Formats: sequence, C-alpha cells, structure tokens
Amino acid sequence: MGKAYAAITAYILFFYLLSRINVYICLIYRRNGKDDHIAVEVSMLGKLIIYSIKVPVIEITNQDVAWFISEVGTDKEKTKTHPKREQRFLRRVVKLYINHPKRIRKLMRSMRYYKTLYRKYMDHIISGVTCEVFHWRTAFGNEDAAVTALVTGFLWAIKEVALIRVKRRIPFMTRPVIQVEPAFGASKFETELKCIFRVRLGHVINATMRLITTNRKEAVNRV
Repeated sequence: MGKAYAAITAYILFFYLLSRINVYICLIYRRNGKDDHIAVEVSMLGKLIIYSIKVPVIEITNQDVAWFISEVGTDKEKTKTHPKREQRFLRRVVKLYINHPKRIRKLMRSMRYYKTLYRKYMDHIISGVTCEVFHWRTAFGNEDAAVTALVTGFLWAIKEVALIRVKRRIPFMTRPVIQVEPAFGASKFETELKCIFRVRLGHVINATMRLITTNRKEAVNRV
C-alpha cells in the first residue's frame, strides 16, 4: 500500500508541476513596402520551442482572380502555396453547392457546430491568457503633408480602438507600446507588431478536456 500511495502522490505532483508550466506564444507581423513577414513561435521552459512557423512573403497573383501566394516554413520543412490548386478546390465547392444543395447544407451545419465548439474552446483558452509584450509601431508618409497628417491621426485612432478591444479580453502585464511616426515628404508605409502571450499549460489541458467531453456528449445526443 505504501508504494501505491507513493506512486499516486508522485503522479499528482508530476501533473501539478506540469500544469504550472508557462507556455509563451510570440507573434510578429512586419510589413515593409509590399513585403509581409509573419512569424509565430510557441515555446515553454525557457527556450524549448514547441512549434514555429514563418511566412516570409505574401504575394498577390492574378491567375483568373487575385489570389494570395506565399512560402510557409516550419522548423522542419518549407511549403509553397499553390493558387491554381486552391482555386480549383473552390470551384469544386461551388459546383457541389449547385448540383448537391442537400449535401452542402449538411456540411454547413457540421461546420457551424464545430465553429461553435471552437469558439467556446478559444474563449476558455483566452480567459487564462496574459499579454507580456505588446509593441506596435507604424510609419507612414506621403508627399502631401496634409495627407500624411490626416492618415497619421487615423492610424492613431485605429490603434487606440484595437488596444481597447484587446484589453477587454486579455490583461496586460506590462504597459503596451504603440507608435505612429509620420514621414513628411516621402512615400512610405511600414508597420511592425510584436506580441508575446503567456498561458498555463494546465489551463490548455483543462480547456482541451472540456472540448473532448462536450463533443462526446453532443455526439451521444445526436445518435
């Protein structure tokens, strides 16, 4: 019995320590002229990187219709998006909707169901998230000084509104930094957003278990 109690105590202690681990999510978005750069990195225990993804450039192609193309890279591989293949898929979905409306309606009901589950899951996750770093810098310029001043004021207003909306959902551990730099007499647009969010691993596990339980209950009720 003593060994059993020791094993149970060890398991409880292990899962408690596991639940107290902080998971950090670093999000960086940078736009310079026509180039976009997106990077997401998830890490814990200092520098242990769980997952990272980088989208160095987003381009718009004009094959039939305007479409985004980019090269997405993770720690292990790089994948380039295929606009033609994605457009073919979209056309097939449209044909399916026209020729088989009942099937597409059933698919839409399933999508709405999983969308609701996903929203509840994310709401539960966000309730345990804190923002460690929030830096948002934008530089804008136009040859017309009046346009530069007008757009600068407009950008300040947008950032203030966006910051207020984020603060309503996520508490900030440090003071957020937002900047708008006017560049008079020059045509320029640059922006860089860096956010670091923190959440307990136990909170993520709890939200995932609730999602699985809810999905099972709904599946039983539908049978």
